[in-house]
Amino acid sequence: MPASPGFDPERRSGDPGGDGRTAVEVVRHHLEAVGLLDPLAMAADYAQDALLERPDRCWRGLTEISAYFATVPARLAGGRVEFTGFDEHRLEVRWTLVGGPADGLRGRDRYEVQAGRIVRQQVVLDGNVDF
Repeated sequence: MPASPGFDPERRSGDPGGDGRTAVEVVRHHLEAVGLLDPLAMAADYAQDALLERPDRCWRGLTEISAYFATVPARLAGGRVEFTGFDEHRLEVRWTLVGGPADGLRGRDRYEVQAGRIVRQQVVLDGNVDF
């Protein structure tokens, strides 16, 4: 996926953040929360002014992002997210939805981490259908 305007690769990797976690550790912690379908834990790694971008909408700030994650378990409706690859250098995660109404939907997420917090997440779907 080509970098979008304003996406700064230097802010995505490498050095530990303010809480001592590397960007990879921050993203892995977030993915564990997604696997548990725990909305509070899903939002816990985001900065106060973070941006979450999906193909049809953006959520800005921790309050909006937390509200978005609160809807995820119901939207999956018994399905789950299976992570199929993690490019740690680019902080890009590939995933497939298994079960539920969006069974088989695939996509990838790219994360930008700064000072131990996710400051930007971009979601790209492999098809035209969202869940």
